Amino acid sequence: MLIFVIFNYIKYKKNAELNHNLGFEYGVDDNRYYKKYNNGLLEMWGSVVIDKSSGYGTITFPMDYANKAFRVFATQCYNSSAVPVMICSAQQQSTSTCIIYGRTHDGKTPSVNTTVWWNSIGYWKV
Repeated sequence: MLIFVIFNYIKYKKNAELNHNLGFEYGVDDNRYYKKYNNGLLEMWGSVVIDKSSGYGTITFPMDYANKAFRVFATQCYNSSAVPVMICSAQQQSTSTCIIYGRTHDGKTPSVNTTVWWNSIGYWKV
């Protein structure tokens, strides 16, 4: 019985420490948002416009990641029925920037400037 009590005490104490470490800081900067956790995790999100002539838009993150071991996801925002469906892809440039490319199903750049929502996740400290 004593072993069970000690085990549960250690288990719950560790959970309390973990929950304490999951505190976070939230911020916004020019339509770019971030959530920075005490354990080093960093989430950022926002929107970027894909230029119809170049077919891409550049994200400058509101804060830098610790390294290039982060992921970026992007999806087209519905603007109107005149905007064709786009395939979006992300290319990391540095710990503070990323390029989002947009192409129609036939590989062409969009016919109009198109808003894309993006989300990224990585670490601000390692």
